[in-house]
Amino acid sequence: MSLTAEYQAAEQQLFAPTREERLAAVRILAAGLADGSIPPAPKTIEVNNHVHTIYSFSPHSPSSAAWHALRAGLETVGIMDHDSMAGAEEMLEAGALLGIATTAGFELRVNFDGTPMAGCTINGPGLNGIAYISIHGVPSQSFARCHEFLRPIQQVRNARNAAMVEKLNGILHKQGLSPIDYQRDVYDASVAAEGGAVTERHIIAALCRNFIAAYGQGQGMVDFLEGTLHLALSGKIRGYLLDAQNPHYLYDLIGVLKANYTDEFFIHPDHTECVNVREALAFSEEIGAISAYASASVFQASTAALPSLGAATSGATSAVSAKCGSTALHNPSFCSAACAYLPTGTEAMSPVATWPEPIAAAKAAGVKGKVFREESFGATTTSRLPRRLTRLSGLMRFRVAK
Repeated sequence: MSLTAEYQAAEQQLFAPTREERLAAVRILAAGLADGSIPPAPKTIEVNNHVHTIYSFSPHSPSSAAWHALRAGLETVGIMDHDSMAGAEEMLEAGALLGIATTAGFELRVNFDGTPMAGCTINGPGLNGIAYISIHGVPSQSFARCHEFLRPIQQVRNARNAAMVEKLNGILHKQGLSPIDYQRDVYDASVAAEGGAVTERHIIAALCRNFIAAYGQGQGMVDFLEGTLHLALSGKIRGYLLDAQNPHYLYDLIGVLKANYTDEFFIHPDHTECVNVREALAFSEEIGAISAYASASVFQASTAALPSLGAATSGATSAVSAKCGSTALHNPSFCSAACAYLPTGTEAMSPVATWPEPIAAAKAAGVKGKVFREESFGATTTSRLPRRLTRLSGLMRFRVAK
């Protein structure tokens, strides 16, 4: 539904550089909703409590995320930035003004040293013994504690980021391209000065701007990607990048390079940056939050570490033989079964559409404790706006209680 020019301007102000400007725009939009100038959006039963914002990497500010979630008909929206809670207060204030329920949390990498899953590839391809987890539902009185907990992680990550840029500059030098200045092109292009995190996507964005400056938008860029970097572009992506007027060009190019070029300069995080899973879970419990896996995708493990794996899982994974030296498991039931081997308090996730299977698998694996249903988790911001901000991805959460 279209908005008047006044409210369209307010929507654009949701992307303003300061929190005060963004919240001022929220107040204008909230007033329009209150007096009927802005028709209410049709409600759905969808929720999403895992939305990244500018405080890690996204075109959306917390205010924009709250507004677009409301307009998409979501019941609930939650901020979930990497290694940062800096946008949490804005998200909660924007939600209160707009009348949409909000939650706050953060995502981080943790190591599984000292557990049977040490050395396994869990939910981050190539990150052996390291997994992404999310800390949901952080109470507002614990925000300051979270800032303190995350600050040293950000510092170590920033040092790794700078090292990755140095490595990338070596590649650019060989290609005869201008180097990237970490402070100017990466750090200052983020909101790290306000407590946000600098991620690999910020580095990729700086690289994209470098490539655009050298080859432009259109045929020159496609020729470089396919001819020099030897990247295989799908017909759809090729079409996006051939369109020099594409308003989402930068984000489409970021998507291509994130998927196909990051390995050229990526430096794996060490266990100084990735705190131990027990430490992270203890902190979550201490502040009254909810811990969860950040995804339940592919898991690779040694059968020596998970001896009863085949019997504990259902569907496709039940056919996996214990005779195999390693297993790559894609079945969503696996994580609920594997949680039997996690430290106390760890939770495993599985798509809610298959919920009877993971419950049975969890029981077969000897998991004890409560089963929770969580419909608040999943992918969020897309690169090509203005698509829907979020989509439903219900999950089951199993807490290990041994």
